[in-house]
Amino acid sequence: MPAYFTHPKNSIFSIATRHPAVLLLHGANDFWGKNEDWSLEWMDILAREGWCVLVADFYGFGERKKAGQKPQWWGSGSYTMQSVTDQRRGIDFLFSRPEVDTTKVALMGGSMGGYYGTLVAGLESRLTTVVLTVPGFAAGRAPDDALARFSHILNFAPRVSAWPCIWRRAL
Repeated sequence: MPAYFTHPKNSIFSIATRHPAVLLLHGANDFWGKNEDWSLEWMDILAREGWCVLVADFYGFGERKKAGQKPQWWGSGSYTMQSVTDQRRGIDFLFSRPEVDTTKVALMGGSMGGYYGTLVAGLESRLTTVVLTVPGFAAGRAPDDALARFSHILNFAPRVSAWPCIWRRAL
């Protein structure tokens, strides 16, 4: 799975130097995947603040997009299962890294990444923090039968221990 992994710029790779980590989930972005501005900007911001960061391409985005491929994620059960499984493997990766403090692993998702982040957070007990920004799904572009599937995302929310919070970065 194509991904970017970064760590704090001043990090010394040793067991004694562990950092909190975040799995970033990108939005639906015309197939840019991990290369979208939002992902790259947050990777830089978080690394400067002392975080290890992993952002991977969802299936059908970035390096995982096939020539002529159209978005199939609008309510597709198989796409959803693959996406959630892939991102959980990203958490496995973070837990395998010696520079990651495994007691401080977060998930941050925006738009489509927020939508799938809800599912990942509902299934993953290893996450200590979840930040979902504009968790969305283009239900208006989904096939009619997908609208019912979309509403079931809310069933995962009770498994997340805290209410979503909204913040504004100081300029």
